[in-house]
Amino acid sequence: MKLSAAYLAGLFDGEGSVQITNRLAIRIRISNTYEPIIRRLRKQFGAYVNVVDPGRRKKPHWKVGYVWQASGHVARNFLKLIGPYAVIKAKQIAIALQVVPHIRGVKIQGKEAAQRKVLRHKLQLLNKRGSRWCDVKKWNKVKGNHSIETK
Repeated sequence: MKLSAAYLAGLFDGEGSVQITNRLAIRIRISNTYEPIIRRLRKQFGAYVNVVDPGRRKKPHWKVGYVWQASGHVARNFLKLIGPYAVIKAKQIAIALQVVPHIRGVKIQGKEAAQRKVLRHKLQLLNKRGSRWCDVKKWNKVKGNHSIETK
């Protein structure tokens, strides 16, 4: 049985992250301590699963974590699938999907690199810990974007 798009969007809203890397590519991750859900993501979409041991020698009651990580076309297709259902990370998904698909082996430069850097900065502002959901003043300084809600 495949996981539904709505379920995946909820899982991603709560446990996922999206970023544009230093190499200006999309990367998504979903972390959880429940291994079967991470393995189902791997089976349904491919990509990678990493095991994270959080230092159980020091804190034996901590659980082992599992991370499903995807980039490139796998990440883009996943974000397109869950985008209509996402709530908390809807803006991050919309920004990530503005990144033009990349052809492996072709260097990103010029206008495309500049655009990706702007998108990366917007994502970093939205993903910043300890800040409001969206710091409107900083957001509006990024390439004059004035379409963000102020409430």
